[in-house]
Amino acid sequence: MRSIKQSKISIHKLPLVPNICRQLLREVWKSKNASIAHVSMRLGNVSLLHKHKNFTELYYILSGKGIMTLGDNSFKVQADDLVVIPPHKPHKLKNDGKTNLIHLVIASPPFNPKDVILIKDNA
Repeated sequence: MRSIKQSKISIHKLPLVPNICRQLLREVWKSKNASIAHVSMRLGNVSLLHKHKNFTELYYILSGKGIMTLGDNSFKVQADDLVVIPPHKPHKLKNDGKTNLIHLVIASPPFNPKDVILIKDNA
């Protein structure tokens, strides 16, 4: 993951990071306490149901619409919504809108791909 050394960057010039959910994901920033990723979900894309043992995630929706599943609850999300996902809480996000669903994922402590625990999804 990269550390920002300048005050302004172009998100779309950052390299794409392969991920298990086939999303357009770019790692934006990382420190010892947190990380930020910029994610674009194509129409109909849905992340895999998963949880994390060691970090809290915040999903901040920039544009588009979707359905967030958090534990046993599902609810609509749209621009300017913030979802807090505590450790051990199963979650997934589906783009059910008409445009790409763009969001930031903030993780504290920083995201670690070894801490992605996939869960069998009965939906």
